[in-house]
Amino acid sequence: MNKRKIAVLLMLWILPFAGVAQNGLNSPYTRYGLGEIYTKRNASTFGMGGISAGLRSPLIVNTSNPASLTAIDSKAFLFDVGMAGVYSQLTAPDFAHETGMFSLSGMSFAFPISKCWFSSLSLQPYSRMSYDISEQDSLDDGTNLGRTYSGSGGLNIFSFSNAFKLGKYFSVAGKISYLFGSLDLARELQFPSSSHYFSLAKQEKNFVGGISCEFGFQAHIDLKEKYFVNAGATFSNQQNIRSLYSVTSLRYDYLSDINKVIKDTIEFEEDQKGTMVLPLSFNAGFTAGIKDKLLFGVDFSQTAWEDFVLFEGSDSMQNSSRISVGIEYVPNVIPQSSKSAVGKYLRKMHYTAGFHIENGYFSFGNEQMQETGISFGLGLPVARFPKYIRRDSFIYLGVQTGKKGTSNEINLSEKYIRFTIGFTLYSNWFIRPKFD
Repeated sequence: MNKRKIAVLLMLWILPFAGVAQNGLNSPYTRYGLGEIYTKRNASTFGMGGISAGLRSPLIVNTSNPASLTAIDSKAFLFDVGMAGVYSQLTAPDFAHETGMFSLSGMSFAFPISKCWFSSLSLQPYSRMSYDISEQDSLDDGTNLGRTYSGSGGLNIFSFSNAFKLGKYFSVAGKISYLFGSLDLARELQFPSSSHYFSLAKQEKNFVGGISCEFGFQAHIDLKEKYFVNAGATFSNQQNIRSLYSVTSLRYDYLSDINKVIKDTIEFEEDQKGTMVLPLSFNAGFTAGIKDKLLFGVDFSQTAWEDFVLFEGSDSMQNSSRISVGIEYVPNVIPQSSKSAVGKYLRKMHYTAGFHIENGYFSFGNEQMQETGISFGLGLPVARFPKYIRRDSFIYLGVQTGKKGTSNEINLSEKYIRFTIGFTLYSNWFIRPKFD
C-alpha cells in the first residue's frame, strides 16, 4: 500500500466530517429509550428497503450481516462512506412542525486476511435523541405554569467483524463492537415570579461505553449457471453495557428564560455507575435472482425492547419488529460492442426499490407506533480515476418517503423524506507487482 493510496484514504475519512450541518431537529419520537434507532444500512442497500440478512455482493460492504464479507474477492479492498439527511413534518390536531438534519451516516473498510478469512472495520451512528417539548397549564387556584421536556445526544458504534468460509456454501461471522456516547435530558416546571411557588429543574446525563457482540450466518447456493439463492441471519443476545449517570435538581425563582435565581439544590449525584441492558435481537432473510442482473430479497427482524434497561429505568418499552422487501435490477441490455458511451454507462447502472413496515419500540396512548415507507436508489459506476480505483467502484444515491405515528385520539404522525449519498471504493490493493 503506497503513500499516495494512504493519502487518498485519509482524505476520504476526513472529508465527511467537514461541513456537516444539523439544524432545527426536533422529534418527540426520540424522547423514549435511546431515541431513534438507526437501521445500520449503508447507502448501497438504502434503496432496497434496508434488506441485509441474505444480501451478499463483492461490490459492497454489508455491515448488517458480517457473514456477507466472504463474497469479497480475496485480493480486493473496499472502502465505504456515506452521508444522510431527513426532512420531516410532524402533525397533530392542534399544531404542525417541520424539521430537518444532514449528517454522516457511517464509514467502513473491508479486506481479506486469507482466502477463507475476511475482516471489516466500521463506524456508524447507533441512535439519536433530539426533542424540545413545551406545554402550558394551570393549577386549581388559577396559577399558570409551564412544562418543558428536552433531550439531546446519541450513541455511536465502532465494530470489528470477521467472517469465515465453511466450505463452498456456508459462511459464519462474529462482530465485536464498542458502543459509546451520551444522552442529556432536562425537565422544568416553571411558575411565574408573581406566584407563591418556586420553579423546579432536573437535568440528567447518561454516559454509555461498553462492548457488545453479534453473530452472523449465510448459506449461498448457485443454481445452474446464472441463478442464485442466499439465506442469512444475525443474532445478538441480551448484553450489559457500562453506563455512568449524573443528575442535578434545582429549585429557582423564574424571572425570564435568561434570568433564573437559584434558591437551592434538591438533588446532586455525579458519575454513578450503572448498567444499560441491550435486548436480544435477530434478523433473518433471503435473496434470490439472476446473477449480475436481478435480485429480490425479504428480511424480518425483531428486538425484545421490553427487556431494555438504562440505569434502572425502562420507559415502558415495546418489542419492535420490521419487514423489509427489496429489489435490484441491472439492465445489461446494450451489447458490449455498443459505441454509445451513454449506452454503455446506463447498462452498468444499478436500479433499486423497496418498502418496509415497522412496529416501533414505544407507544402513544396505548397504541404502538407504526411506520411504513418506500425507497428508491441508483448505483452509479465511477470512472477509473485515479488509476488504482477499479470500475467496480460506485456512487450510491437513495431516497425514502414514509409515515410513522398512531391513529388513536392523540393522532400524532410524522411524514418524512430521507435521502442518502454514498461512495464505495473498490481497489486491488493486495497484488504484488511482478517485473520481467
